[in-house]
Order: sequence, then structure tokens, then C-alpha cells
Amino acid sequence: MNILGLVAGAIKPVADIFVKRTERKAQRDALNAKVGMAKQEGADKVTLTDADFESISKQAENETWKDEYLTIIIPSPIVLFLVGGIYAAFTGDLRIIEGTVTGIQALGAVGVDMGFLMEAVVLAGVSLKIWRSA
Repeated sequence: MNILGLVAGAIKPVADIFVKRTERKAQRDALNAKVGMAKQEGADKVTLTDADFESISKQAENETWKDEYLTIIIPSPIVLFLVGGIYAAFTGDLRIIEGTVTGIQALGAVGVDMGFLMEAVVLAGVSLKIWRSA
């Protein structure tokens, strides 16, 4: 019985991926149909929902590296801390850690909240938003 629970727990995330993919495809098809109908009717404007707009935005972003750059750059202080810690353990040299701390402090002094940015990047990586425009 315990093995079945483990198997079901492993299969569910994979099934969820396919369900979400199917939902996104249906949403994209509905959006294309809406735009096509507006073109046929000669409409100057098309009213889009938030979901429609996000779908269009995602389609446009598929060819860019913007998300990948942010995903690499924002969490880089964590990587520097890890590398600096390993380097310091073998050599006793704390320059990498001290430089990383100084950099984060400088960013904080100009108003950059690295904790918020890291949280936003991680949650965006799993398609969640931590803020919504009103």
C-alpha cells in the first residue's frame, strides 16, 4: 500500500504537467479564434482578459533569453557564497565571501531588495506571481 502511494505521488506531478500543457493550448486556440473573429468583423479593438494577455506575452517571450538571464544573475550571490565558502575552507581566504557581502550591501544601500528578487525569480520559475497589478 505504501508503494502505491509513492508511485501515485510520483505520477501526479507528471500528469499535472500534461494537463497544464493541454489547458494552455486550449487557451491559445481560444485566443486565436477570438482574434480571428475580430479580424473578420473588421473590429479595431479586441478585448482581452488577463489570461489572454499573459498567453500572448508568453508566446512573444518564447524566443528571448530574458528569463534565463534573470534566473542566472539574480541568484548568483548564493552561488558566490557557496563557492566562496568552499574556497575559504581549503585556503582560508575569505575574499570571495567578503566581496559578495559588500556587493549585496551596496545593492541594499540603493534600495534593491535581493530577498524579494530571489523569491520573485524562484516563483516565476514555477509560474507563480508574487505581485499583481491592481
